[in-house]
This record gives sequence, C-alpha cells and structure tokens, in this order.
Amino acid sequence: MAHPETQAGPWTPPHQLWPDGPAVRLALGADATGAANWVEWPASGKFSRLLVACPTWRGDEQKLFVLKLQQDATSPLAADPFGIDLNNASIDRAWQRELHAHYAASAAMLPKVAATTESRSLPASTYCRTTGAFFKTFCPDTIEPLRTCRNDALLTDFGLERYTQSLIRYAMGAIDGSRPPARVYTWSRDGGRRSTGGLQVRRRSELYRDYAGLWQRDLSTEQRTRLERDFPCWTCPHRSECYASAAPDSHVLAEDRLVPLNYHEAHALLLESPDLPFDALGAVLGGAPAAGLVGQYLPSPTQQERRTLLASCLDGRRAWLTPGAAATGCGPAIEAQLAREVASLKLRAFEQVCHSLALFHKQTGHAHLDLSPQQVVARFHVHPGAASPSRWTATAHLLDVDLRSEVVPDAEAMTPNTPTLFVPPPAADARYRSPLLDVANFRGAAQGTLRLTGATDQLVECTFLTPSARFQHCKPGDVVRLLPSRELPGLGDRALVGRVTEVQTGQLRAMASVPAGRQPSAAQLPCEVPAELVTFQSYGPACDLWGLGMLLANLLLVHDGRSAFDTEDLVRGLVERFEQNATDGQSSREELARSLIAQTKGLDSTSLLHDQRGRSMLMSEPLPKHLWADVWVFVLRLMSRTGRFAFATSHHDQAPMDEICETIANLAQRVEIEAFGTEPRRQELALVLAAQLHQTKPPTPTHAP
Repeated sequence: MAHPETQAGPWTPPHQLWPDGPAVRLALGADATGAANWVEWPASGKFSRLLVACPTWRGDEQKLFVLKLQQDATSPLAADPFGIDLNNASIDRAWQRELHAHYAASAAMLPKVAATTESRSLPASTYCRTTGAFFKTFCPDTIEPLRTCRNDALLTDFGLERYTQSLIRYAMGAIDGSRPPARVYTWSRDGGRRSTGGLQVRRRSELYRDYAGLWQRDLSTEQRTRLERDFPCWTCPHRSECYASAAPDSHVLAEDRLVPLNYHEAHALLLESPDLPFDALGAVLGGAPAAGLVGQYLPSPTQQERRTLLASCLDGRRAWLTPGAAATGCGPAIEAQLAREVASLKLRAFEQVCHSLALFHKQTGHAHLDLSPQQVVARFHVHPGAASPSRWTATAHLLDVDLRSEVVPDAEAMTPNTPTLFVPPPAADARYRSPLLDVANFRGAAQGTLRLTGATDQLVECTFLTPSARFQHCKPGDVVRLLPSRELPGLGDRALVGRVTEVQTGQLRAMASVPAGRQPSAAQLPCEVPAELVTFQSYGPACDLWGLGMLLANLLLVHDGRSAFDTEDLVRGLVERFEQNATDGQSSREELARSLIAQTKGLDSTSLLHDQRGRSMLMSEPLPKHLWADVWVFVLRLMSRTGRFAFATSHHDQAPMDEICETIANLAQRVEIEAFGTEPRRQELALVLAAQLHQTKPPTPTHAP
C-alpha cells in the first residue's frame, strides 16, 4: 500500500460524518494499478464494508477504528432455498436489527465507538483524491442533496424498479411538484438508459461528469452561495483541468479524481478495530508467522507503527510462555510443549466465541443462523513489557449479528402481534449451515377443520383438526397460517397468523393475532369452518451448534497442510459415521465416539501446530489421547443430533449454551494443567493467563434490550 501523501499531498483531513458526531479521518491505499481506493477490512459483511478510520476527537492518531458502512449496491445472491426474496427493504430491516443490537451495547459484538450522536445513517458523500476534500453529493439539476428514493409509487410512475421489490436504488434531488427531475443516478445499473417516465438514468461517473455544466448555467444567488460553501470544486484551482469539457457525454478528469465514500444514503457504525479475522487468529495461535497476516489484515498505511508493534509482539517463539524455549531452540520436548500451549490458547479463544454466542441468544431470543469465521473477529490487547505475551490477550467478538432473512407468512394477515420468522440469509456459508435447517421441513400444508374456542387481547385460540397426523416436524413456537374457506364470525375471511402452542396426533393448537376491533364475541364462540393450514418452522438457537462445532474443528485442524474444505470433509464424515452407528442397541455413545475418533485418520493433536514440519520431531502426540478424545467428543456433541448425547436434537431446542460454556472451560483448564504442569514457574504463568482471561470475558447482561 502506498501512503496517500505520495499520491495526493497531505493525508485526508477530518470529515464530519454526522452533524453532531465525531470527525473521522479515513485512510486511503492503492491497488495494483496504482489507483487510489478506500481500504476495506476483509471481514466485512454480506451487505456492508469495513473502512479503516481514525476518529480525531481523541488526539490518538495511532488508535485504529473501522467505519462499517452499508454497501452502495448489492448483487443478487444465490437462489434462496427457502424461497425468500432479497430486496432493499429486507436489507434495511437487517441493518436496523444490527443497529439496535449495537446501540443496546451488546458485549457479544465488536464494540461500538462512543459518539455524541444517535444518528445511524450517512448522506451520500464524495471524496477528492487530489485535494483530500469531502463534500455531500448533490443533484446537478436542483443543487439539492441527492436522496435515495424509497417511494415505490413514484418510482413506478417513472417506470423504474420499486425500492421494496428490487436491489436497485435510485438517487435524485428534491422534486418540484410541477415537474419530475430530469435525471436520476444509480450505482446498480448501466448508464444512458431512459425510463418510461422520461427520466434519464445515469451512473456514478456520469454524476461527476454532469457537474461540468454548472459553470455555464444561470444560477440563483442562493444556489451560488450554496455551491461556494458546500462544493469544494467550485473555487478549487484545479477546476479548469478537472472540468475542461461541459458536454454531457464527454469524459472529464473529475470522474477519475472524485470517488464516492457512499453513493447512496447508508446505514453506518463506527466500531473498534479488529486485528484479525477468526481464521487468521487460528493460524497465529498455531504459530504461523504473524508479520504477513498482520500486514494483510491491517492494510492502512497510517498504521505502520501499529502493524509493526502487533507483528513483533505476536511473532516468534519468544512470545510463548514456555520457559527457555527461545534459548533452547526446537526439539521434541519444546515442540510438544508448544503444541500443548497452542491447544490451551485455541480452546480459550473458542470459549470466548461461546460466551459471545450465549450472550447473543440471551439478548435476542433467536438463533444467529449465519455463524461462520466471517462473522467472528479478534482483537489483541498489545502492551509491550506486559506480564503475559500478546498471543494470550486475544478476545473474540461477533461482527455481523443479524443478517438473517425476515419472513412474513402472509402480508395481508399482518397485525402488530404477527410473529416474525427468521431463516438463514441466502448467502450463508453452506459448510456452517446446520442439517437441522431442512428446507423440506420449512413449511407444510394440510386441509382440515378450524375451531375457534376463545378470544382475548387481539388474540384468538385456534384448534386445527385433521384426520391424519401431518405435524411430525411441527413444534410449539413454530408459526402457523390458517386460511378459512368462509368468513369467520367477527373476523371475515382473512387469513390468521399465530404461534403454535401444542401439537398432538391429528390436531394442532395455536394463538393467532387479529386486528384491533375485529375480535369475535363470546356469543359467537366456539365455531368451526373448513380451513387450510400452512406451518413454518421457527428455528431456535440449536441450529447454531453445527456452525459452532465447525468453527472449533477449523480452529484445531486447519494449518499450512490442511484447508477448511479438507476439515469439513473429515468432520462431516465423522459425524455421519457416528450418527449411523449410534443406535439404541449400541453400547455407550461416549465409547462409540471415542472409538470412531481413534479410527479417524489425520485426527491427531499434532495438527494443532500451524507449521506441520514440527510433527516429524514428535515421537508421540503432545496431548494425551484421552484428553484429545474428550475435545472431539465435545465437537461431536455440538454437531450430532443423537438423543441423550447431543447438546440439542431438534431445530427448536434451546441450545444449552451455559452447559456448553462450562464444558469448554473445563476442557481448557485440563489442557492448561497438561501444558503447565505443577512446577511453580508454570503455575505462576497459568495464573497470569487466568487473570487475563477473567478481565476479557464478556460480561453477563442483566436484562435483554
């Protein structure tokens, strides 16, 4: 990365992103072609990007932050197996859920930087590479700020795609009631097209091209004043070369020098900076050279000192707790000791992920449904000369917390009490998607009789009767849609949507929500009508356990000789063999699990080390076989659905995260005893580690937001 000073003079001046909030410096870098681009942190979400930032109100220029910003345009994702359409409105709702969690100060997530504002969106903004100036993007026709049009009726009149039914967004200036705008701008479509309503659709480069005609127009005094105040190009000495041509379709240099921070109004969060993604954390904890990883994931040219400090603190055997390791070099004993310490570090890092996920479940009451390495990041608390090495100070945080797809079973039946369903996002990583998320069971239909037995507080008690048992996959908490064949007393013929309360053979009970003022009277109940029923599974926290188990498997096994895909094949095969053999006629499931683990080729504790060349030095596995087997029994319990063995066996089970956190903590403690032994010096170092972990463990919330 080239420093911006080598390209465009001094570094970026502060940009007041929020009117009542912090000024922020944004770092620039250069791509392979030498063109300056925003430096994006690689662990951004599916609908967002992370930009390197330095708030200026603290006076600490080496403090690194990231600006999490909604993407300007979202490409259509892979076909959603649940049949849920992704559109601008659903992405906005996902962002609102994440913003709510962040502003509720969730300790499960990457911390939000404290600011003086509650504003959660940024206007469309542009940056000049040459002068380092920012300005709010405006419409060249009206000299008004460009605003994203969310008015579906207006867009339909213009012959454009609706905001709520597409992934295309259009920006336009203020609309005069007597005439529509002449041009609209989008990041999502090719330029030069005209809508059926006479609008010309322009692309982002053409927006800056259209600014060239401003100097030839007859502007009002108010418009000129506004341009002088808010448009740096208006009085810039480079204006003549940047806007040499005023022809609407002629290229101007401004197109190359002006780049959008965000082309549309965008949701935004200012977050503490992560140091490494979860995958990279596993490599560093396993002994991989940190310099290259840190340089890759801290790309900001303004953070050279930070990168050097972090890499030096993480690199080399001198950073490990093994007494005398740096002096004695490598050997079987040293290599075995390092592997035991790696096991301790990795299990403690995973314990923090479990605590974060448990906290998320408690705060939201829902499953995450998109747990993968891309959703977990790590921060190091680097303090030169501290008692514990920097490798021991990593804390894990969830990054994207709520990118699930939101489902409304029947829009016409919606009321304030209508339950919301969440399913995995269309682009969820299939390697971490639980087998409990069976697409075939997502919804089921049946014909039968609907009986209304009571009504209270905009809710009606429903019993659905059917001659055959069709509810084998339905459980209390799932959502049901009931469509009567004729009008219901006091309700009409509208569909009812509610939560299942009880499931029996041949019948299902539910509480359905109804609009205010549309409640049947006591005299009209009970009543029966033929009806159609459709059930929708409501996925619980148990669905997160498969992804959790895969995270731990990758953390333990992925190294310079084995990829995450290799690990997936190995672990999935192990789980399938276990579930096929774990019948009631078998002996203890624990014994079966240990037997399969012992027979699985390539599943040994030497895989803990990132550099597998050290395996040749080890005469035996660094961890005792019984302890290593216990770790993998824990993985199998997370990922299996076998009764009386697995942590959860149903899509709707409430994952016992407290038990999971306690189990992994006990495993980590046993590994620490193996790693540090009983020598006084090693006991002292273990106490340092325990104190550090106690300080960084996420706090337990007192109440849900």
